[in-house]
Amino acid sequence: MISHWLCHCASWQTPRVAWGYGARSAIYLFQTSRADNDTGAAYFGIHDATNFRRSFKRWTGQTPGLLRDALHV
Repeated sequence: MISHWLCHCASWQTPRVAWGYGARSAIYLFQTSRADNDTGAAYFGIHDATNFRRSFKRWTGQTPGLLRDALHV
């Protein structure tokens, strides 16, 4: 069962995201730097900033901009 899940996830997600570290890694990235969406996309191996924003919202429930604003007030 787990190996089937891993094969399925590996086909469309990067390893960091497939293992469930997407939200924590993305939040850490924004806490430690003023990364923009392009930087976040490159970090996770996501094709473009729009897809990163969409993924980030799915992982955390909020957009990267809202999180950046809350962290860097």
